[in-house]
Amino acid sequence: MTIFFRYALVAMLSFVASAAALDLEAFYQDADTAYEAKDYETALSKMTALAVLGDARAQNYVGYMHAFAKGTIKDPEKSVQWYCHAALQGHAKAMFNIGRMLVDGTAGQIDLETANGWYQQAARLGDPAAQVNLGMNLLDGDGTGENPAEAYKWLSIGLQNAQDSTGLAHDYLGDAERALTPEQLAAQKSVVQAWIPATFGAWAKGVSGASKPCEGLDMDLKPLTFNKGSEALRHEDYELAYTLFKTLADEDHAPSQRILAEMYEKGQGRDKNAAEASTWYCRAAGQGDQEALWRLAALNPQDAQAFNTIGAHLGDTRAQLTLGREAISTDPVKAYMWLSVASNENLDESGEAEELFDQVRSQVTREQKIQGINLAADFWPVQFNDDMAAELQATQVCSGN
Repeated sequence: MTIFFRYALVAMLSFVASAAALDLEAFYQDADTAYEAKDYETALSKMTALAVLGDARAQNYVGYMHAFAKGTIKDPEKSVQWYCHAALQGHAKAMFNIGRMLVDGTAGQIDLETANGWYQQAARLGDPAAQVNLGMNLLDGDGTGENPAEAYKWLSIGLQNAQDSTGLAHDYLGDAERALTPEQLAAQKSVVQAWIPATFGAWAKGVSGASKPCEGLDMDLKPLTFNKGSEALRHEDYELAYTLFKTLADEDHAPSQRILAEMYEKGQGRDKNAAEASTWYCRAAGQGDQEALWRLAALNPQDAQAFNTIGAHLGDTRAQLTLGREAISTDPVKAYMWLSVASNENLDESGEAEELFDQVRSQVTREQKIQGINLAADFWPVQFNDDMAAELQATQVCSGN
């Protein structure tokens, strides 16, 4: 009997996901219900949202759906990526699924030795399908040396919890038992009786992260989380959008902090709260987010000039236009400079910057015009820096953020 046939058999023994409940348990159950109803697109969308939030069950689920074209096209590369995300959190079924892909070659080249490594990790954590697969491989010597004693152990443990509709795994168990002496059999029965699942720790995570195909894999979920948050926002699913963006915002992801602030400002997913909005705008502005600076200026008139000054030096045409407009009556040279810069950016669709610049240019003296021209010529947008951070902290609204 080939290992490829046995893979197909043991695949029937596996179940898709199992893990402890999370705060989004109801959301997970909705996704699972959609999957069972064969509404795969809904299931995939919901599971992916949970997966990017770090739910290992959902990550394994999404990997499975990409592997078997459920709600999407078949994509082994994405499948492996999601399995690896889950495996690096100790999800035993994901480890089994990686091993299974290494057996049939869908994770790249067929690699039975590495597959057994994944099966062994999953087996130690308590996955019955991995235990049975590993036991049969150990008996046949597929990708490992023949070891009837270890084969008996894993087959015995696995078959306590796995269904064996064809009887093949029990046949293997009988073969393993007959290959042992009475003393060896008694010793292994004691091992089986005393066995308990291992705990996934730092060492095991290191081994998983260094194993093919997870080795060197880009595990950054932030772009996917942001995209799912944006998708939820477009569909006015504000509770999900808030959860996704809040997760990123807590990790100092500036665009998410700004969107979270906008949600507080507009009352999307939470009650309107200008103070909370300003808090998140301040955190995003502290990383140079121009839109956050612009919204802070609108919400906090007492500090608007400071926010607009920072934004203008970062290259925000709206802030440059505002500073130029406000300086017309008090500082014609600065008005000339800012309106010149704003009009040259060609980003002011209203045409106000160019219109005001023409007005100021006709009003200033020759000396003021020369000064304004020189200031505009010397201006160049800069990156957010320590001086800007200090200016931001000096404002009333951002002083505590």
